[in-house]
Amino acid sequence: GRVAEISERVTGDYQAIKYIFIPEGHKTQALCFGALSLGDRVDYVMHIDDDTILSDQMVFDESLFTNDPKLAAVSYARIVDHSTPVCAYVDFFYKRSDHW
Repeated sequence: GRVAEISERVTGDYQAIKYIFIPEGHKTQALCFGALSLGDRVDYVMHIDDDTILSDQMVFDESLFTNDPKLAAVSYARIVDHSTPVCAYVDFFYKRSDHW
């Protein structure tokens, strides 16, 4: 099914990635389940939706954390295409909520 297909695509080239499917579709719950399943085996967590396309401009720079031990997270602005009025509204909402 779709879950197996996504899991195979995600882990196909990167066996270290652990794909977990949470059927409720609640992002906070998914992040909690994922983080708890990792325990202390990882230093960093990247939480993205299965339909997210990462920008070529996104930089993964570990020095941000090593240079500032008080830094807990790094975020990248979310963008939604404007293919429909609803998508355009969601993009506007993200811009308002992500840049307060």
